[in-house]
Amino acid sequence: MQKNEKFIVFFDGNCGFCHRFVRFALYAMKQEPFLFAPRESRLFNTLNPSPSLQPDSIAVYSQKNTQLYYKGEAVRLIFSQLKYPWKGLFYLLNLIPKFMLNYTYDIVAKYRHRFFKKPDDSCPTVPFSQRKFFIH
Repeated sequence: MQKNEKFIVFFDGNCGFCHRFVRFALYAMKQEPFLFAPRESRLFNTLNPSPSLQPDSIAVYSQKNTQLYYKGEAVRLIFSQLKYPWKGLFYLLNLIPKFMLNYTYDIVAKYRHRFFKKPDDSCPTVPFSQRKFFIH
């Protein structure tokens, strides 16, 4: 992944955990590599190569290689673009085999609605200065 590569992070607009993760990524990202859009958006439906494949919470689109990443790979990619100390989690995630990372992701995705309440609106409330990172 190149330093100036841009990514679109698609998140579940009805998930409190996903909203918190987006806020965390906004805080921790370096060099503004991310744009954010709800997974329920028209843009996601346009970029998704397989309409039958719908990620359960987060997907990341690489504008450079026009590819969507799902589950553990998406999370790993997000952490690869964060500033230190958070980027350290990327290195830890790289030590975990893909099947184990995806299994852990599936468990978190299954129970996320139980531990994080659904947001009151479909877009996280963010400061005006960060709204430029959201695609509507």
